[in-house]
Amino acid sequence: MILLSLLPLLILAGIFAFIIWGYRALSFKNPGRKLAKWLIVGYAVILVAGTVYSYSEASTKQVIGKTVSRHEVKKQDKAQIRLFDRAREKGVLQINNDILFKKSEKSFPFKGKQLTVSIPDSYNLFVDRDPGFQGEVVVTHYMSRTFIGNMDVTEKRKEASIALKNSVLDVTFNKTKLHLAAYSEGFVFHQFNGGKRESVWEGDDPVFGDDFILLKVPQGIKVTSEDQLVTNVTVE
Repeated sequence: MILLSLLPLLILAGIFAFIIWGYRALSFKNPGRKLAKWLIVGYAVILVAGTVYSYSEASTKQVIGKTVSRHEVKKQDKAQIRLFDRAREKGVLQINNDILFKKSEKSFPFKGKQLTVSIPDSYNLFVDRDPGFQGEVVVTHYMSRTFIGNMDVTEKRKEASIALKNSVLDVTFNKTKLHLAAYSEGFVFHQFNGGKRESVWEGDDPVFGDDFILLKVPQGIKVTSEDQLVTNVTVE
């Protein structure tokens, strides 16, 4: 394990020694050429040191989120739009897919005839009415994959706080505070490959991802909300 951790330094030392040996083998009598030689040697050393450091040091740091391509982000965005449009327009919500993640689920005994849901107006509320379901309500917090720029931070999101008091269901979405640092290989790679660097933060929408509540209730219960439209759905 110790030798493995020292391997980048050994590689760096070997390449450095090879560069020095190679240039010492050349005879430059002109002072200008001698200065140019050491400038080239110094640049080569910095280049190699930067490369080794990028792979050895940066790889040991904690990864906050997984970086994905802009193509993948746009693909998820389009799939999510289709999913929500189908739920709102046709009343069919498909939850068994790779777009949605079940963050939490809670069940509460309920004998009333009307349930009022307190939920922020920026979140979707879907209601599944089951004729064979009696005596309780089940509240499930779903979320889509969440991106900040090109970084997938879905697993870092917090679950919603859900509580039932009398006939009022209170849903609060908790904020997640993240300290992000995006790693890039830097000039030591990209100055030579001629390719375009894709920034972690580029894109039209820097933050992407939606939460919603799926409420499963018995057939006869009336569900209302002052701040949000209640959408009745059939779950697939």
